[in-house]
Parts: sequence; structure tokens; C-alpha cells
Amino acid sequence: MSINANRLVSITPRVISGGSADLETNGLIITSNVGISADTPAISFSTAKEVGAYFGYESNEYKVAAQYFTGVNNQTKTIKTVWFGRDLTAVGSAWIKGGLSPDLATLKAITDGAFNISLNGSDVTITGVDLSACTSFSAVATVIEGKFTNASVTYDTVQNKFVITSTVTGAGSTIGYGSAPSSGTDLSAVLGLTQALGAVLSQGNDALTVAENMERITTVTRNFVGFTTLVKASDANAVQYAAWADLDDDYVYFYHSNDSTLLSKATNTTSVPVVLKAYNTTACVFGDVYDAVFMLAIGASIKWDSANALKTWFAKSASGLNAKVLSDTEAEALESIRCNYIGLFATRNADFTLLNRGCLSGTQYGFIDVLYGAIWLRARLQRGLMDCFAGNNRIPFNENGYGILATFITEAVDEALGNGVIDVGLRISDSERITIMNEINEDISVELLNNGYWFRISDPTANARADRQSPVMAMYYTYAGSVQQIEFPLTTVL
Repeated sequence: MSINANRLVSITPRVISGGSADLETNGLIITSNVGISADTPAISFSTAKEVGAYFGYESNEYKVAAQYFTGVNNQTKTIKTVWFGRDLTAVGSAWIKGGLSPDLATLKAITDGAFNISLNGSDVTITGVDLSACTSFSAVATVIEGKFTNASVTYDTVQNKFVITSTVTGAGSTIGYGSAPSSGTDLSAVLGLTQALGAVLSQGNDALTVAENMERITTVTRNFVGFTTLVKASDANAVQYAAWADLDDDYVYFYHSNDSTLLSKATNTTSVPVVLKAYNTTACVFGDVYDAVFMLAIGASIKWDSANALKTWFAKSASGLNAKVLSDTEAEALESIRCNYIGLFATRNADFTLLNRGCLSGTQYGFIDVLYGAIWLRARLQRGLMDCFAGNNRIPFNENGYGILATFITEAVDEALGNGVIDVGLRISDSERITIMNEINEDISVELLNNGYWFRISDPTANARADRQSPVMAMYYTYAGSVQQIEFPLTTVL
């Protein structure tokens, strides 16, 4: 025996974390496919193959995912994730999907099947299920369905599982997990209708507004930036998506339409893209959902931890996409309403199929890369300051405390300087200089030119300090944009 040395020297283990994870600028695609549970109305996939296995290889979800994961020509980062969110703007029914895929022989051997389940607020007991005469899974579903008075039963041939769906719609449509009966062969175990066996529930829903739908999706994930709809949004819904994205400038809505009236200045003046100019975080594209998911893929392919990572949407291309615009007249019409398009541009000896112009509908940010950079930097600063809170015992209202905050801010700024979100060497205009001076009572144009950023942390009022509110903080940074057009006089001197 011996005395534990901890009595004299006790070493407490701890870890200083490298920090939390950064935002990924993934894409989200809104679909009305009821295969996504209303209880968890967003689901992520890492490959198009996974999407095909879930929705089916003939599904539109798989087809657009294949385009998304194709990415962008000459990209430096493989796209890792796509999210599909369920459109809950239509009334829905409750359902349960079994967690097991039983073989037909096992099912045919059952002559006394039974299980309990809660449906639409009532406990239901199913008994006397005889499957011995069934020659297919659909026949099994039909026999089980015959035992219900307010539910349908189907066989999902993609996932090879049985689905029980309430015939009631709306919030009153509810369903629970299955459980074993008092007698008979337990079908809840055979079909995997229990939580333990991996059954999935989806409760019914009243029709949500677009904003309510998006808020429901963001309770599942906020790890996306761009989003679009699998089918063209109605005019009213397009405005609502744009308005929701514009609330905090944290998301970018990609509206797609191949309406031919957009291609003429005589017919596009009252079009949806014109209406969407009122919103700052929407980008319109002339084309279909494949063009829209290509634009999502551009954002998802940004490798934020590499040098000069931030890219323009302008001049990008992807395999599988063809030019939708072939004439100057059509190009001018779309550009007049700030609508993006994939066009065929020709020199005397070469053709280029590429996206033009990479712009947003509104003019506050102007271009998609400006907004993506701002969203990334806000998320990075927020993440860094949350790490600051988590990693320090306290942050006092004095120079020491402000120095701690500044360290975490500077880490984010250094990354932004590296990946191109912040640029050094941009000379701001006199009007910009005066606007900033009026806001902070200081001329910081030299600091912005030399450093690309400026920030200040100062004391709040005594009352705010006593209530432990925020110090007074402000930050400005410069982004030098991108050349997207060249006018180059060439003079021959004889």
C-alpha cells in the first residue's frame, strides 16, 4: 500500500480547445416531398448517391443533387453537404415509416398479426392480420390497411419499408410509435414500428406561411447560406422567401424562372425579379432549378480556409449546363432587371459558356460574393466571440478585458484577410470617408487603406456596465470587389 501523491500534488486535467466549427456555406433545396418528416423538416446528404437512396434515383431530388455535387469547373474544394428542407406551406398528414425491411416470406408466415398504435389522438389496436395469401409487398400493405378506418398503408419501394399515413390532415393528424399487442404476432416488431427499431414519425401540420416554414427548418439547421426551391416558386411565395432571407441578411434566396417574358424589356418591367429588387439578399436567375442549384454550388465550393478563397459568381460554369441566353438583346433585357443568366459569349475564334453577372436583385450589397463574404465574416466573428466567452473566466470592462475581446476579433480578421473577405489597399471615396467620420467622429481612411479594417472597443455607460451589457463596439472593413468588364481603347499609331 502507499499514500496517493494526489494528497500533496494534484494535477487537474483540462484542455484549451481549438475553437468551435465555422459556418459552411452549404445549399438548401426546398421540396414538397412528404418523405421528409414534418417533425424534422430538414435533412442533409453528403453525396448525390445518398439522395438517390433516400428519394429514389428517378426523383427530381436526386437529379438536382447530381447537378449540385457536380460543383463548379476548376473548383478547389469538394462540396460536402446539401440540405433538403420540406415545404410545409400545404396542409399535411401524419405518418410513420417502419425502421425494418422484412422479406416477403417472413410476412407470408404471419396469420395472426397485431399491434397497437396511437392515431389522431386515439389508441388503436389492430388484430387478425392474415398475410398468408399475399404475393407482393403492396398486397401486404393492402391487407394491413383494411384493418384501419382512418389510415392508409403503402410500401415505399425506394427504402423498402412500410408507411402508415393518417387520412386526417392538419394539426389534428397525429401518430405514435407502434407497440406489442396482448396476443398475436407482433407486427410492430416485424415492420419496425417502434422507436427502438428505427421508425420515423411525422406529425400532421396546418399550412404554414413561408416564414414559419423557414423558421421550422432553421430549428434543425442553420448551417447553410443559399437556398432555392425544387419547383419554381409562385410569385407570392417568391416575395415571401425574399422577405424572410432579408430579415437578418444571413441567407441568400436564389429565385429561378424560365419565363420568356423576362427576355424582353417590353415585357419584363413588372416581372418578379423587378419586385425582388426591394430585397437585399435575393439573387434571380433566368433558367430552371438546375441553374439555381449551380449557383448554390458556387457558394458551397468556397474553401474558406485557403488563400483568396472568396470568388465571384460571374464567369463560373459547370458541366451539364447549357447557355440559356444567346443574344445581346436578351442579355440586355435580363441585366436591366438584375437577373443572372448562363450565356454563350463569343470572340472571333472561341466560345465561352458562363454565368453573368453574379448580382443580387437589390443594390445594397450589389453582388453575391459581397454578401457571402459578409455572412461568413459575421458568423466567424460570432463564433470567435462565443469561444471567447466559453474559454475565459470573465472579461472585465477595462483594457485587459477589451484586449481579450480584441484577440478573438483579430483572429477572425486575419482569416478574412487571408481568404479575401477583407482586402488591403482600397482607397475609399470622400463621401464614404465623411459618412464614416459622421458615425464614429474619426477619420480612419488611412487605417482602412493600409490594414483593410478598423475596429474599436470602448466603455459603455455606467448603467450598461452595471447591467453587464455590451461594450461600445464598431468595425469597418474594405472589400475591393472584382473586375467584370473591360473597356480598353487600343490606338494604332502610324
